[in-house]
Amino acid sequence: MAVQPELSHIAMSDPSRSKGLPLSEWKPGTRPRERLIEEGADKLSDAELLAVMLGTGSLKVDVIGLAQEVLDKFGSLANITSDRRGELMEINGIGPASYSRILAGVELANRVIYQRIPERLDMQRTKQYGDYLMARLGHRQREVFACMFLDIGRKLIKYEELFLGTIDSSRIHPREIVDAALRHSAASVILAHNHPSGQVTPSDSDIRLTHRLREILGSLDVDVVDHCVVARGRYLSMRLEGLMSP
Repeated sequence: MAVQPELSHIAMSDPSRSKGLPLSEWKPGTRPRERLIEEGADKLSDAELLAVMLGTGSLKVDVIGLAQEVLDKFGSLANITSDRRGELMEINGIGPASYSRILAGVELANRVIYQRIPERLDMQRTKQYGDYLMARLGHRQREVFACMFLDIGRKLIKYEELFLGTIDSSRIHPREIVDAALRHSAASVILAHNHPSGQVTPSDSDIRLTHRLREILGSLDVDVVDHCVVARGRYLSMRLEGLMSP
């Protein structure tokens, strides 16, 4: 979701907007909520949609100004995640209630996307599951280790995030991955983790971990198809790079 730094032409041209009047005193038809109902959500800018979720502004700015301040700080709606709670709460006018509404709205949008994508995923194609993992993990500010559990026909059964924090072999517990694979009756699994640094080159620890998990899961007839390292806008397939085998 791209940032729309400019506000809508209606809001920007409205005299009450420039005077900083409370939202309740704006001219009829210029308030974001009214425009959403009358014109449709797709006609609103990111700032206006966020303003609808926020409901009210702060003592210094109206709700549109507050929404734009959030977007300016994070760069886009996609960057607003629970991992960056502290940064969001630093903004004057964003308290626990506003924070909760924003995160709930963003997460709801994400779930709509995530629930639609698996229906069309071809797990035989690296680009398809790579793009899916990039959408799930590329924007995260902390490292996340996740698994895509597949059935015997390589269809996605479940995407599950199992570990949060620094990803290395000492922090990943194979038993939890094994338990999850058995719980989902998975025939194979795709491993994935993100690099918030933006680099997708796997570390020696990443490679060792992959070999270890492949050996452990293989003993249970669960095939490790791939291990993807993900960053914003890019990913690396360890299978395609020839890094899956010792």
